[in-house]
Amino acid sequence: MLIEIVDKCNVSLDWLAGRSDYTFGLSSMRDFVLFMYELAMKKEIGFEIIVEDKFPNNDIETEENKWTVKLVFYGNDKEHTFNADVCNILKELSDNLFDLESYSITKE
Repeated sequence: MLIEIVDKCNVSLDWLAGRSDYTFGLSSMRDFVLFMYELAMKKEIGFEIIVEDKFPNNDIETEENKWTVKLVFYGNDKEHTFNADVCNILKELSDNLFDLESYSITKE
């Protein structure tokens, strides 16, 4: 029964038992899609989705022209109060990506 509860609520058994306060996980594409929809519904965060899938030469993808999708957060967006925080977090992630990839993450 506990497994059914945690699966339906998308939480861990540790969280349900009060052993952890971490509730979020992306273990499948479904989780990712649900996360993106939830993010899009937040009033405090706004972003633009830019799809670049049109190429010269009959829409053929090449090494120079790759299909991409970008999420753009405007840090100075007055309408979405958390955008500046999102931008700062993503900048820090970008600055420290090498550390993340090499598992040399500091405690900070």
